Amino acid sequence: MELPVLIESLPGGVRYRARMGDPINLSAEAATPEEALQLVQTEFQRLLGEGARIAAISFPPSSPIPAPGWLPEDELTREWLDAVEVYRKECDSADRRRILGEDPADKVAS
Repeated sequence: MELPVLIESLPGGVRYRARMGDPINLSAEAATPEEALQLVQTEFQRLLGEGARIAAISFPPSSPIPAPGWLPEDELTREWLDAVEVYRKECDSADRRRILGEDPADKVAS
């Protein structure tokens, strides 16, 4: 398991701080970034050695995620999907003209 540790230079640039955020909340200051990181790691290992644990819980989402095909099969939805497709083609064509310098008259209709 890897946990993030922020290492930052303190004002004056002579010392460094390494720290872990919630729920662990550990920090250490030292003369080098490596030493600060080592101090935080040592303290974290001490906590684990004294019986502290890191655990995760799982729970279902508050609202169900719609399954594929959740759009209704009706005329309004088909018209909307057709309009989206037309708009996508217009955007693609505009991007090809802008980025690639293509002339839409050179393209064969697909």
